[in-house]
Formats: sequence, C-alpha cells, structure tokens
Amino acid sequence: MAGIDGSLAPEFHDEKRPELQVMVSSSRAAAFMLGVASYTYGTRWCKADGLGQEDFAKVVETLGSLPDDRLKMPAAPLVAQALARHFPCKR
Repeated sequence: MAGIDGSLAPEFHDEKRPELQVMVSSSRAAAFMLGVASYTYGTRWCKADGLGQEDFAKVVETLGSLPDDRLKMPAAPLVAQALARHFPCKR
C-alpha cells in the first residue's frame, strides 16, 4: 500500500536511514487521508467526536484488505468509502 512502503517520498531515499523515507511517505499518506476525511465529513461519513488513532487504524486496515484491482483505482473515493463503512451518517 502506498505510503507505508516509502513510495510517496522517493527523494528521501538514504541507504543509511531508510526509516526516514518511510516516515515521510507515511506522513504524506496520512495527510492525504485526513484531507479526504475533512472534505467528506458530514456528507459521506459522520462521527461526532472526530477521528482518533483507533478509528484511523480501522480505515487503513479496510484499505489494506481491498483486492489489488481496487487498489489501482483513485485513492480518494476508496478512503471516503472506508470512512462511510465504519462511520455512516444516520439519516
């Protein structure tokens, strides 16, 4: 999954400190997901007390369990769908 493998920060590749590339890449992936969460809050997903670390982990786990062909799709709708699955809005 993009982010945790370091693929979102190739410019930080350093043989002596490979963890730096993974940290920056993971941070970029998290920022992207939080941006999608912010944009879709109240329309695609709802949770009165916001997202905590455990909630975020559920979404990441859901995305990680998707079949490979779905992971080739645009990421924003997948994040929004995972949020809606775990935190649906009550109508």
